[in-house]
Amino acid sequence: MKKYLFHSLMTVALWAMSMPVMAEDCNVIKGAAQILYQQQRWDVVKMECETYLKQCGYDAEIQKMLDDCNRHLNGSQPKPAAQPAPKPQPQPVAQPAPSPAVEEEEEVLDLFGNSSPAPQSAPQQSKSGKSSKPAQPVQPVEEEPLFTPAPTYNTPASTPSAGGFGLELVEEDDAAPAPTYTPEPAKPTYTPEPVIVPEPEPEPEPIYTPEPAKPTYTPEPVQVVAAEPEPVKQPETVIKDEEPVYIPKPVERPRTEIIFRVSKSFLEFPERGGEAQVTVTADEGWKVTESPSWVNAQRKGNNVEIKVAANERFTAREGDIVLTNDNHVELRVVVAQERNSDYMNLSAQLIDDTEGDGGRYTIKVNSNKAWKTNTLPGWCTTEANGENLVIRLSANKSGVTRQTEIEVTAINSVLPKQVITVKQSPIHNYIVISPNIITSSGRSSIATIKVESDQTEYRVEGLPYWCSVKQQTPTSFIVEIADNSGGDKREAQANVTVAGGKSDILIIRQEERLNYISVSPKIITASARGGVITVNVKSSGPWRVVNMPDWCQVTEETDNSFTLSIGENKTGAPRRVSFSVSTGGVRESIEVKQE
Repeated sequence: MKKYLFHSLMTVALWAMSMPVMAEDCNVIKGAAQILYQQQRWDVVKMECETYLKQCGYDAEIQKMLDDCNRHLNGSQPKPAAQPAPKPQPQPVAQPAPSPAVEEEEEVLDLFGNSSPAPQSAPQQSKSGKSSKPAQPVQPVEEEPLFTPAPTYNTPASTPSAGGFGLELVEEDDAAPAPTYTPEPAKPTYTPEPVIVPEPEPEPEPIYTPEPAKPTYTPEPVQVVAAEPEPVKQPETVIKDEEPVYIPKPVERPRTEIIFRVSKSFLEFPERGGEAQVTVTADEGWKVTESPSWVNAQRKGNNVEIKVAANERFTAREGDIVLTNDNHVELRVVVAQERNSDYMNLSAQLIDDTEGDGGRYTIKVNSNKAWKTNTLPGWCTTEANGENLVIRLSANKSGVTRQTEIEVTAINSVLPKQVITVKQSPIHNYIVISPNIITSSGRSSIATIKVESDQTEYRVEGLPYWCSVKQQTPTSFIVEIADNSGGDKREAQANVTVAGGKSDILIIRQEERLNYISVSPKIITASARGGVITVNVKSSGPWRVVNMPDWCQVTEETDNSFTLSIGENKTGAPRRVSFSVSTGGVRESIEVKQE
């Protein structure tokens, strides 16, 4: 039976010894040794096995094949002759002799020694011109498990290379005919041609032992400039009691991973803003390269300190903080902030007093927050009245235009302050009174009002019936307020006006009626002979005369008066006495003098 064998397996061994050993190389050497072992090429098998053990470590199967090779090469088997005699073949069991014209079925060996039948050729023409049919397959007889001498190498120049590995396949005939055929006495089935078989060489020393070389593996380019890789360390062999076990150490590879990460990649803040901290883990330098305008991000050691301002807008907002390392790798931390839910609106934001005479202005403040105003100059005052802001301006007598700003600020809110601008021109033909408001009890009273004007004449208009003006001068006037006999609170308003129509407002308020009484006259003078006099009484209720002396008596009494009768003074000396008129605990005294 013909087989396709390897021509230059020695080349494989030398090639494997001169290259850095990888796992694939060890598999190739082991596969080649197995194929040669099946072909009983002991010298080459020995070289392959020794190469494997030196380069790849211990393997039980390789060691067994090496032991068999040494046994065969050291004399257990006779050295092959120049042309070894064919091994006696066992007699087949009653099998029909095949036709001499039938050729054996060829078997093809692949790189790892696996066999497959060769494709059948077309029937051959005999010399007589008739085609011969292929012989029927014959059942083979199992051979004894003996080793045969190592085959020889043939190196024809025209043989093609196998598999691109630098190996050449040659066709070699078996040393003996297949055991399943019975040769005819006259015509032997097949006689191999004489070949030159080289005598086995003595156990060779290693032809070439390469020094440990640095790994030829070159990692693909990465963004990080990796350090020079250290030489791959030789594997260690751990020997146990039973059999050696090869335990390779992990090969140290160049570092390709970049360590650059943050503890938080998303931060959310309320509308008021706030502060936060992010921890950065990195194996090289880094810095903060970008942040939104409303975010202050600073590096502090291995952390990023983040401060977010209050959101004064009515929409949510979002931005990125960018961190960059020395290798230009970027990380982003997203910062989000809620919208502002508070509100505040003003009905007006400008007061322009072109006349300069001042006055009272009202602006409505629409807000869901409490609010306040700032400190203002003396000529501008503010007062909160519910949702209204009341602004009062005094007359501008400075001769020049003046201006100020009223800031309305929401309390406990991030809302921006609202500004009201106040402008006032200098006044002409002005008048200013003080005080502008008079508050009186239920009893009669008077109040003095000061007048400031560039005019000398003015008039008071619109006073109620229970008020009157007394003693008016260019710089002041007096207001007299009567008793509140009606019983309820009352209020009135009057205008103090100069020529040209400019005026100021006077407000008069009087409390509700109290218990009161008044008499007239309060002092009575009588002659020694005595007399009769009428006393008028005003009171909040019923009244009575108390502490009356014996030489005086009430002779007639009405709701509003009584008649006092004074007797003759017989003592010869002047006399004086006082008595009272009372109502609800309130008293009014009357003094009587007699000669």
